Amino acid sequence: MSERVAIIGGGLTGLQCARRFAEAGRDVTLLEGRSALGGLADAWTVGVPGQEALTWDRHYHVTLLSDAHTRAFCAWAGSGGSAFRWVKTRTGFFDGSMVHDLTSGLDFLKLPALPLHAKARLAATILYASRVTDGDRLENLPVRDWLVKLGGVTLFEKLWRPLLQAKLGDAWQESSAAFIWATIQRLYAARRSGIKEEMFGHPAGGYAEVMAGAARALEALGVELRTGVAVERISARRDVRLAGGETLGPFDRVVLTTTPKVSAALLPDLLEEERRKLRSIAFQGIVCGAAVLDGPLDPKRRNYLTYLAGEESLPFTAVVEMSAFVDAQAEAGFGGRGLVYLPRYAPADDAFFGMDDAAVRDAFAAGLAEVYPSFTPQRLLAFRVSRVREVFPLPTLGHGERVPAVETSLPGVQLVGAAQVRHATLNANDTLRWADEACGRLLA
Repeated sequence: MSERVAIIGGGLTGLQCARRFAEAGRDVTLLEGRSALGGLADAWTVGVPGQEALTWDRHYHVTLLSDAHTRAFCAWAGSGGSAFRWVKTRTGFFDGSMVHDLTSGLDFLKLPALPLHAKARLAATILYASRVTDGDRLENLPVRDWLVKLGGVTLFEKLWRPLLQAKLGDAWQESSAAFIWATIQRLYAARRSGIKEEMFGHPAGGYAEVMAGAARALEALGVELRTGVAVERISARRDVRLAGGETLGPFDRVVLTTTPKVSAALLPDLLEEERRKLRSIAFQGIVCGAAVLDGPLDPKRRNYLTYLAGEESLPFTAVVEMSAFVDAQAEAGFGGRGLVYLPRYAPADDAFFGMDDAAVRDAFAAGLAEVYPSFTPQRLLAFRVSRVREVFPLPTLGHGERVPAVETSLPGVQLVGAAQVRHATLNANDTLRWADEACGRLLA
């Protein structure tokens, strides 16, 4: 009789684990609390009064040519090959007064926010970091110390500190150099693999098509997919109790792809020390606004990503114009309209998590008008807010020493999740890479 496996969580990690176990001949059941598969990579619909609704990704995603795991997953789900659309994108930099182009080397040299000597040291810093091959030693080195040593105080205060603040909040002060190193490593991966010109890509139809294809592929492998079911408790016998009283199992193996705090809550039979360690891992969350506009944000400057440096007063931490990346004329559902993501990375107790959508919309719209004067609130056709309190583990000093083990004290109960991904930024490719690696170990 085949080993019965329960996968808890239907994000990318859970989907890839379900795939690998099913391909190995296991009898797999996947349980997801939300109504749709995908987790952070799921899709949603933004209703537009008087117009066709817009369905696209709930959060912004980008794929690099060097992202082999993401491309392979999309191909398996039926969304790869010619269905992947690749484009060259533009980048902007808001210095507090205006947006500057930051796409080419010439744009960089013209950037007024940095003096020439700081620009030279930035280039040297990035080159040096790209050649570092071992991130272990950086996990106990404060990020400020490392960056100041490489690039100086001016570069850190003008560029690195605002960018760290935007992504990590005040937690950047306890963060390790491994975070910046991993970011640079990802951007340089294409060059190391021989790709001369990096391009950004997205699956045609967005992740809605990817998830629909993944569901079909998993069902073809015999996986039972159950969405909209909340797991309440997993016992030492590997019984899975759902909200409402239904109990599944016992399973031969249960793999949790949830965050550490959620895993600790679902596994009351773990040793108390295990649960304490899981609860102690700090995560960063996100409040992300999706704004549908009547057209491009700024027709004269189609930037996919605009960095915001030194503007802590703004309510969001970047401007991501997805419709400058996606062909808003060709992609079904866009109809020439603009789609702009306004992410606010923040801890779970941030005040914006408790604000209603209208308050978030008003605050974000005012901030967007400050960055891009071509935007006025009257151009806003619709707005929807995603709130996720735990998105990625904070790269605090010594994080590698606190990474949860895959095996737990409960036989047959294992953890595979984002908190175990070392030396990487949170992105689909690293998530899928870790899922493959972990499943390879468990199936060996």
